[in-house]
Amino acid sequence: MRPLSEMLADMSVKAKAVEDEAAAAQKETHQQVSQRIDAVKAGAKRRGDDAKSRGAKTEKDISDRWAKLQAGVRNQLDEIHSSMDERRDAHDAKVAQRRADRAEENAVAAVEFALAAIDEADESVLEAIDARLVANAAS
Repeated sequence: MRPLSEMLADMSVKAKAVEDEAAAAQKETHQQVSQRIDAVKAGAKRRGDDAKSRGAKTEKDISDRWAKLQAGVRNQLDEIHSSMDERRDAHDAKVAQRRADRAEENAVAAVEFALAAIDEADESVLEAIDARLVANAAS
């Protein structure tokens, strides 16, 4: 598993790239933006496929994790933080290690979810720019 700090750095780089792509797309033609959309869709699919194959022990596990993550990432993390804070000193090293492992797994899942959301935002921004280009060309 990659360190969380590396995944967060990747997320920051990706978010900046989306911002830069949107700025560049504002000056492009409909065809160029359409090509960007196709590339972004392919990249998002590839990243999603990679995340599924990396993190999955079983297909059901992936499906359940993503559903839970989407339904309440913040709630899960708050519960983990609360539980760890309240019981940190009361548990032995094995229990603390298991809790830390689960917290790290949840953090990784949250970062993967955020990266997927950035991919979706990238696609949506480019599609909005493309729709505006088409609308402006029609008027």
